[in-house]
Formats: sequence, C-alpha cells, structure tokens
Amino acid sequence: MARNPEKQRCKAHSKQRGEQCKNWAKPGWDVCRFHGAGGGAPPRNTNAVKTGEHQSIWMDALSPEQQDAIARFSMKPMEQINQSITLYAWREWEIMLKISALESGLTEKQG
Repeated sequence: MARNPEKQRCKAHSKQRGEQCKNWAKPGWDVCRFHGAGGGAPPRNTNAVKTGEHQSIWMDALSPEQQDAIARFSMKPMEQINQSITLYAWREWEIMLKISALESGLTEKQG
C-alpha cells in the first residue's frame, strides 16, 4: 500500500523525447511547479515594466482623461505614422534625460 495515495506524478511530457515528467505534481494540480502549477504572474503584471517602451495599454485601465485623449486620435494611416514618430521621439527624449541624470550622479529616484 502506498504511503500517500493522494500523491501523483506530473502529467507533462517532454517535447524532445515524449517521456512523462518524473517530478511529483503539486497538491491540487496535475503538474509540478516547473510545468506551471501554482499560477504565475498576476493578471496585467507590470512588475518588469521600467520605462514604458514595451508596456501594453488597456483601455479599461486608463483614466477617463486618458480615454478621452485616445478617442481624439485620428485613424488615418499617415496621421498615425506621424503620431508614432512623435511618440518615439518623446520616448527617446525621456530616455536621454534619464541617461543624462544618471551620468551627472543622480539616482533614478532623485532624477
């Protein structure tokens, strides 16, 4: 008789060999911690966002003022291109200001 009848092996399989994982599944899950048991990052996780270059914009997370500003954007392709160029120039300017502040000896929180 097994010492712990509730314990099961992870149900994940290797992509290369097709063998089943030999780790124990996490209680309440079908897989081990290496294969996703226990969740992961919370929804809309922004823990890794540092400067905003790659941040996703979710309409329901914006303030009413920000939603109004986005509603005023044009949907014409050439105007969108011009707005994108302006946005990238703005981001570049902000990054250059941060670099300048760091080079002058200020920390990120002071600058």
